[in-house]
Amino acid sequence: MTVLIYSPDGMVSPILYAAAKKYLKLGEKVVFVECETVFSGCSYNLTGSRSVCRYCISKKNKAKNLIDVRDIDIINIGDYVDHDDMGRDIVGLNTFNDFKAYRYKETDLGYSVISTAVNDFREYEVSSYNRSQKKILKKLFDSSHRYVDAVERLMSSIQPSKVVLFNGRLISTRPMLRFCQKNKISCEVYEITPNGKLNVFESTLPHDDYQFYVKAMRFWEESGISQREQASGFFERKRSGEAVGDYSYTAKQHQRDFVFDSCNKKNIVIFNSSPDELIAIGDDYSTGMFDSQAAAVIFLCESLRANEYNIILRLHPNLHGVNSIDVKSLLSLKGRYPHLFVMEPENPVSSYYLLDKADKVVTFGSTMGVEATYWGKTSILLNKAMWGRLNVAHVPNNPHELLKLIVGDERLCDKSGALIFANYIMKYGESDDSFSWSIRSGSTINGQSCEPGFFYRLMYGIYKVRMQALSGNKILVDKFFIKSKRILKG
Repeated sequence: MTVLIYSPDGMVSPILYAAAKKYLKLGEKVVFVECETVFSGCSYNLTGSRSVCRYCISKKNKAKNLIDVRDIDIINIGDYVDHDDMGRDIVGLNTFNDFKAYRYKETDLGYSVISTAVNDFREYEVSSYNRSQKKILKKLFDSSHRYVDAVERLMSSIQPSKVVLFNGRLISTRPMLRFCQKNKISCEVYEITPNGKLNVFESTLPHDDYQFYVKAMRFWEESGISQREQASGFFERKRSGEAVGDYSYTAKQHQRDFVFDSCNKKNIVIFNSSPDELIAIGDDYSTGMFDSQAAAVIFLCESLRANEYNIILRLHPNLHGVNSIDVKSLLSLKGRYPHLFVMEPENPVSSYYLLDKADKVVTFGSTMGVEATYWGKTSILLNKAMWGRLNVAHVPNNPHELLKLIVGDERLCDKSGALIFANYIMKYGESDDSFSWSIRSGSTINGQSCEPGFFYRLMYGIYKVRMQALSGNKILVDKFFIKSKRILKG
């Protein structure tokens, strides 16, 4: 069997070289596809910066040096790119919906372009892009077509039985995933869990809610009684501010009081999600019952009487510094309604204090929707969520049903779904014999770092600062500093 390891981005090459090593041990023929500075813009280098290309190649070469590659057939994706192609310009694509509808050779290419741009810009509505952002968008649009054509030529030449790639949602990898799906070729999609393990999906994007449900249920059924009992600890640890399965967004929230009119009024607490991140992971996550999260808040404010309800909107801490249309529209609601209280992302009031005060909790896919059920609150979900099939929240089909859930005495959802979720998040993923990863130390193979030298890391750090500046978002964001420290420390 021929296994094609598709690694058009050196940024994620360490995990894929580890995959190549695994298949070599199994006695398979391994073909490894890599990039040598081919595209003017790619998934992790939106501007086509040569300094970022050198960083990427350095990382790839360090990973390659830590793996015995003598039995691996290594080829350059550039050999399958039509360099005489004059390229494509964006014509008639002026909005997010235009890109969402755009397809090329049965590939949802327009969506992959937006998903890639959102990584750095934190904005999906292209109509608001500045001149520099639009220039980058054109590069991504052109490159995305070249990837599709290159994948067709590559697969026709190699004809593998299996393909392995990383994530699959960006312009460099989505064409390969869609090609495999269309032609019924086995495709392993790798993802790295927050605890540094591997999560492998068969021929689907990692955020597929059905795959999430199947994996979570299988893991629950395979878990012993003691492990199931430990699932409750997930919620306790998250409440204490510990990073459990992800970055802790509540660790800096310390204030446990907030003055609002509590005289015989019910508290509806809305925990929003980062709209750009929902958009990035898939079209089916892009919109829920309402056109936007702001529209949902407005509907509740105008439907619920001010003398009977308080509506508290807590913006997700990960939106701190983000200057997107969605964030602006949510913040603009402050002071618009007498019974609406808007909590900015950086507000120090504890989300768990608000949860305790809530009579009903409304989310758009945030894990707070699961946590609410665990802590004995009625949870209402207005958008698709990866955990949506676990029956941990009420899901209204229309605004009328939403209001019935808000004003009625609905039963609480069973906690078992919340425990299944927690069990999965705490334990999921597979350990690899040679590969490991952490947000602070990056990728290692056989215990040795794959991070490039200081000069390359500095160049990449400068690129990331530039992208932050181009996005119009504030640079003073905790996660950006954590990543920058890792890039420079190596």
